[in-house]
Formats: sequence, C-alpha cells, structure tokens
Amino acid sequence: MLLLRTCNLIGCAAVAIVGRTTERRTTQVTERRESGPVLFYDGSCGLCASALRFILRHERTNVLQFASLQGALGRALLEQQPELRAVDSVVLVEKLGAKPLTKSAAALAVAAQLRMPWRLVRLFRAVPRGVGDALYDLIARHRHQVWPGEQCAVPEPDVRERFLG
Repeated sequence: MLLLRTCNLIGCAAVAIVGRTTERRTTQVTERRESGPVLFYDGSCGLCASALRFILRHERTNVLQFASLQGALGRALLEQQPELRAVDSVVLVEKLGAKPLTKSAAALAVAAQLRMPWRLVRLFRAVPRGVGDALYDLIARHRHQVWPGEQCAVPEPDVRERFLG
C-alpha cells in the first residue's frame, strides 16, 4: 500500500493506493485548527526540535498542533502569506483567518500555553515588541551554530496526530 498525503490551508487529503484500487479520505485542517493553534517551525533547526520537545513536556492543555515550514502545510501557508517568506521565525496561527504571529509574539503566545513556572515567560509581553523581536532575531541568526546539524522532530506515537502534514 502506498499512502500519499497532501495538505494546504483548506484541508489535507490522504490517498491510499492499494494494488489497483484507490481510496480517498479527506480531513479538514480547519476542523483540526478549531481544536488548537498551529505552530509552524523550521524542520531543519536543532533549536526548533529541542523547543518542540520542551513544549510537549510542559504544555498545560495539549491543544497546540505542529507543522514544519518545509512541509506541505507550511509551504501552503507561505504561498498564501508571501510576506512570511522573508521572516526567519516560527509562525503561530491561532485560528483560521487570524493574522499569523511571528518572532517574540509567537514565542510569548506559546509560553501562555505552558504550565507554571514556564508560563511566567509571558510576562515579557510588557517588553516593547521591537526589543523582543531584536532578541529573537539574535538567537535565530546564531541558532544553526549553537544547535548544529539537522534534527528532525520525530514525534512520539502518543502525540503524532498533533503533527500536521
């Protein structure tokens, strides 16, 4: 059996090819988005892989969903929001139709989903956004040197359904 999966911001289609027959199932990404925000991350970044593991260990409600910017859903996001292509950042889409959050705004919104004491990081919202984004940019600029190598975030089976195409 060959399973092909393609996604865009409208939905995901999984096509299973079994011998000569084809079965088609469709899962709407919009349905998944209603159950939680989607965090788009750099799939080739060691820091991002570590951050995902940290988030999964410390989040309060398990509502976040994840997608690589290099994956089909990430590419669809970048096609529909071309201004995000120039942004070296994670991207958080909190709900369908909402403006995507990037850099420090995305990081602080994710921090709000964490358990104590990590949730206190969201208090940095009091810092002007330009200062927070400058710090974010400094870390992003050096992340491949500090966390070298491509590290794929391979999810554990119990959270795999939260990783989108």
